Amino acid sequence: MTTIRLAIFNPSGTVEGCGLADCDPKPVDVLCRDHGALLVFKEIPPRTRYVLGVLACALIWAAFFAAPALNNIVPTFVVLALAGAGIVVLPLRTFPVAGRSILAGWIIACALAPVLDRPHHKAFQIVATVIVFAIAIGWAVRLSRSAADLNKRADSSGGVAGAAFVAAGLAIAAVTALLWLLTGPPGSDPATHLPAALRAPLIWSVRVMLGVTVVAWAGFAAGLGTDAWRDRGLRLIKPPSRPRRLARWGADPASAARGPQAVDRIIEGVFGVMVQFVLAVLDVLIGLLYYRILGILVAVANWLLSWLAAMVTIVVRAAVLLRSAAWSATRVIAIPAVSLLVAAVLMLSFTHAHVDYVKTGSLADVGLLLGCAAASYVLLTLAWTALSAVQPSILSAAIVNFTGPTLAITIVLALIGGWGFGILGAAGYGPYHIGWLTIGCTTLVAVAVIVWGLRRRSLQAGEDEIDRLAPLAARRGAGDATVPAPRSPVASAADNRSAAAPLGGELG
Repeated sequence: MTTIRLAIFNPSGTVEGCGLADCDPKPVDVLCRDHGALLVFKEIPPRTRYVLGVLACALIWAAFFAAPALNNIVPTFVVLALAGAGIVVLPLRTFPVAGRSILAGWIIACALAPVLDRPHHKAFQIVATVIVFAIAIGWAVRLSRSAADLNKRADSSGGVAGAAFVAAGLAIAAVTALLWLLTGPPGSDPATHLPAALRAPLIWSVRVMLGVTVVAWAGFAAGLGTDAWRDRGLRLIKPPSRPRRLARWGADPASAARGPQAVDRIIEGVFGVMVQFVLAVLDVLIGLLYYRILGILVAVANWLLSWLAAMVTIVVRAAVLLRSAAWSATRVIAIPAVSLLVAAVLMLSFTHAHVDYVKTGSLADVGLLLGCAAASYVLLTLAWTALSAVQPSILSAAIVNFTGPTLAITIVLALIGGWGFGILGAAGYGPYHIGWLTIGCTTLVAVAVIVWGLRRRSLQAGEDEIDRLAPLAARRGAGDATVPAPRSPVASAADNRSAAAPLGGELG
């Protein structure tokens, strides 16, 4: 007995093509954009894939048949949840971490959708608060890691010390302040506000986080400033020069030349010593007050300037890191989480609208069905594209290549199911009827078939015209001057209405 290994994720990260020539698959391609072949589940034989596809269609029809008959949305929601899992997981099969993460997130979103679908239920505010705080914490953790990695890769020295911490602190303070803004006063609507009891803890958290960030900013700047201050060549203010000495000890040549009188020499010597002593005291005072103290003041001023320069350097780098890391955290955490949650709630609304449509056949329910389906698909696509981090040009081609067959399969399933359920309802099996949705799908398919037929007929006519003119062109190339050159039907009709030209006049 042959065992089929159903492998969804490809840990190697390589993309295998369809096997035909000129196949250039991209990491997020589900279908070959050159040949239209399926690039997933290639381990399964084609015949087995067809059987599994038919069984999947039968399961979908059974779920959509059972939900209105049982007045229970669970069968439809389970089928739609499985379809949503395929939409978000298959494009990320070469990204094992992202693929498994988005699958886990989708399962959690589907499990929480029944609670989030009832905003005025008592459990809604509790669950919504937990979700908001979980997203905020995940966003902050991702931002901190991204900021640290970006700072390390900024230059060969390992980045600016403290810049990542300051960026993370400012981001955490900002997201905490946003949570504080989401809290409402006592008695506010729990469907639109976080619990009022969180206002005081959140505002204190903002203050503490800002205080810690400022202290860390100043501390890291002091360290960087001290390192720069130790390099005397980087100091902005030069130290004061040593002052010239006033006292000059030694013999006075002028007094020696005035004469040998002893009394005069003694008096002049005493006077000179007293003068030099006073000048020496002045030298000491000037050296202490001017040179030493001024040198200390200049050194302190240089350190303060280095500290301020380091603070500016840190905050500038932190702003750059904050911008890049905030987008990375938003792309990886916030966008997928919010998209999955809203898509799950919209799918649940779709199931309610489906049951109501089968009962009433209202055109408004058709609009609600189409709106919920389109919005859910867009949000699921937004979730996996945000996690893929692939270039926009590759993403746009992959989305178009995946959306076309998905839309076609959905229309065909709705067409066959609508007519089949309508016939069963007319026979008395269930509350089904041929409604607006079935008629609309039938019209779309009919228009598509007509357009396809006209295009095929036009292409076939062009090929027949080429086949008819090919022998004539070959004979003309061989040098047969008696055969007219192939001309367009319009030109031939114009010549038939005019006078006949000489046979060789149309040859070049």
